[in-house]
Amino acid sequence: MLFNQLISVGYVPQAWLNAIIVPVLKKGAAGELCNYRPISLTCVPSKIMERVLSHKIYAHLQQSRA
Repeated sequence: MLFNQLISVGYVPQAWLNAIIVPVLKKGAAGELCNYRPISLTCVPSKIMERVLSHKIYAHLQQSRA
C-alpha cells in the first residue's frame, strides 16, 4: 500500500535516493586502484520498490507482446 501511494503522488523519499558507494576489491594487489569495483549501498525499501516495479513492468511488456 505504501508503494502504491508513493507512486500515485509521484514522490520518493530523499533517503531512498541516496546511496553510499563502497569500493570492493576484485582481485590482485590491494594497492592498485583498477583492482576495485564500485558497489552502491541503497536502503532496503528502495530496493524492494525497484524490484516490484521492474517485475510489474516486465509482466506488462510480456503481456503486451502476446
